[in-house]
Amino acid sequence: YTEYYVNTDTIGKKYGFGRTPTETEVKAWDIDVMPYDEASTPEFDTKHGKVVLDEDGNPKKAEGSVAWGEELYVEQCQMCHGDFGAGGKGYPALSGGDGTTKSLTNQLMNPADENPGIEPPKKVIGTYWPYASTLFWYIQDAMPFPHPKSLSNSETYALTAYLLYENGVKIEGEELDEDYVLDKEKFLKIKMPNAEGFYPNV
Repeated sequence: YTEYYVNTDTIGKKYGFGRTPTETEVKAWDIDVMPYDEASTPEFDTKHGKVVLDEDGNPKKAEGSVAWGEELYVEQCQMCHGDFGAGGKGYPALSGGDGTTKSLTNQLMNPADENPGIEPPKKVIGTYWPYASTLFWYIQDAMPFPHPKSLSNSETYALTAYLLYENGVKIEGEELDEDYVLDKEKFLKIKMPNAEGFYPNV
């Protein structure tokens, strides 16, 4: 490193721009979900950083079914990610693997060769992503593309359940069907097929 200049005229100076966010505003943006982390995995629906109450005045449990997730997907996701998450229009495929990591070792050779090799690796949710928390977090934080951060926790659980269903991911050995309802308790038990795929086998 070398010397660098510090503008001492700015030390201790207050510019008067902006303000300190309120606790509720911070909560509204603090929606990261970490792998197998009970504290960051949402249990209730929230809106603008506050827990949503049901008709009885109790916190509304966050949960969503595969069937509801399919409806949401058709309405808000299919336009970019294609039917059943198969991809299209320049956006990545979300499904299409067989729920295993077998294709990740596929190597494509020179396409000009007589035998250019087998199919390329299928890097979709069910074959490549190591944690379901990444899926939940990304959906809620950045999707749908035209209006991110607009989905409730229940809607995000439903979309997550649908995409896991389309990828053939099982939860505690159980195959998901259209009636399967995903919530915090079940979500924390998800073990993705490629959970160990980012650790070197030495």
